[in-house]
Amino acid sequence: GNQQKAATFENLTSRQREVLRLLVAGHTSKEIASALGVSAKNVEYHKYKIMELLGIKTSAELILYALHHGIIPFSSPPHGNHNVQPKLS
Repeated sequence: GNQQKAATFENLTSRQREVLRLLVAGHTSKEIASALGVSAKNVEYHKYKIMELLGIKTSAELILYALHHGIIPFSSPPHGNHNVQPKLS
């Protein structure tokens, strides 16, 4: 049949690539929205389209995809103030 092959990072629009980079760097949709001057809904839509195009089901897969394709360096810590340790009590 007419099986559509999953797109690659290069096939994404520059805005989609930007959203993907920010998402996998640990930013929330709200943070990305304010950084790009769009609504959080718009960011969610981009995320949905990106995952659909790449054939990805979960956010975790999205991060693995980004690592495998060198979109984010393996060693980079998440941005923002995520240095609050969870209490394990």
